[in-house]
Amino acid sequence: MLARNPRGVRPLARRIAVLVAIVALADISVAPQAALAQGDTQPPRVSSQSPAAGAVGVSITINVTAAFNEPVQPASIAFVLRDASNAVVPSSLSYNAAIRTVTLDPQVDLQPGKTYTATLSAAADLAGNAPTSPPRRGCS
Repeated sequence: MLARNPRGVRPLARRIAVLVAIVALADISVAPQAALAQGDTQPPRVSSQSPAAGAVGVSITINVTAAFNEPVQPASIAFVLRDASNAVVPSSLSYNAAIRTVTLDPQVDLQPGKTYTATLSAAADLAGNAPTSPPRRGCS
């Protein structure tokens, strides 16, 4: 028989059991996503974007966004904004996994009346599938 100390051995055993149960629950929540990714053979698609292709009169401080139909790997995203002379507009890139949206934030104000083209040239889903042709979106 185990001797009980003032703090008690059994409460420690219960804490360990609870910790093991929490870890088991965490593993269960990740396993279905991995299984879904393994059976996925379709590349991600852009389900919406802003501004819309061909948009005119957009704000000079606008961010360009693209939402995906499924989660993507943030490190796989290649998204660039170019001006009418094909020069890259300095921008920062962020991905919000909760809403599956990538945001391109130009670091300078865009010039009124000028045409810009956003190109999303790469984005792989959790299974590694990537689009074969990049969508291009122009606006002015």
